Amino acid sequence: MRILTLNNHFASGGAAAVAAAYLHYLHQHTQHELEICTLYTLGGMGEPLRDLGIPVHDLARNAALGQSGSGAGKYDPRLIMQLARVIQRGRYDVVHVHTFPASLIAAAAALIARAPAYVFTEHSVNNQRRERALLKSIDRFIYARYDAVIGVSQAVTDALIAYLPAVAPKAHTIPNALDPTRYAYSEAERASVRAELGIAPDHVVALWAGRLEPVKGIDVLIDAVRRIHADQPTLRVLL
Repeated sequence: MRILTLNNHFASGGAAAVAAAYLHYLHQHTQHELEICTLYTLGGMGEPLRDLGIPVHDLARNAALGQSGSGAGKYDPRLIMQLARVIQRGRYDVVHVHTFPASLIAAAAALIARAPAYVFTEHSVNNQRRERALLKSIDRFIYARYDAVIGVSQAVTDALIAYLPAVAPKAHTIPNALDPTRYAYSEAERASVRAELGIAPDHVVALWAGRLEPVKGIDVLIDAVRRIHADQPTLRVLL
């Protein structure tokens, strides 16, 4: 198949990392023809994909949006026609979209440039639009344009269906996955890092990788550690 993957950017963030890992896997293990489109900037996680020879359509509306996530140009309506032209020229079998507002731009572009399948991957159990009743109509428009919606966990899928029950017939769950070879370190490497951080060989280590904000659940982790630390004195948590 000819597959176009659309994301706001590949500069940072979990959604970009998931999309990049997915593209790496497809490139290595399938014969699909892959292309990438970014709205604002390609970014550091996208450069290795381009180096693999995957064609990139970088609409480059505002590179700063790849870092801040907000600012002028985020909802630039010119992006709709730019994206529609990319889709029309590409004759893709699948347009696979990640994150908002890429989901909104693609939903509008779908009214102009039809593809056999528009697919959206939902990465979160919540967003600010779900907290505002007036914005629910925007989400109804967005999700109605997609032929399939993928949740990255069952909790994500269930939360979306609870919010928009009409999505249920086309909702699927494909859990996030990792390539274990990318995280296979030798015992010598592990020992070196532990020594650098002052972690003893018998310490049990948990790593937090994410923004230090309540929406990411850091408060849940801290509370859990508080509850169990007396019984688990060898536990060390890295933030």
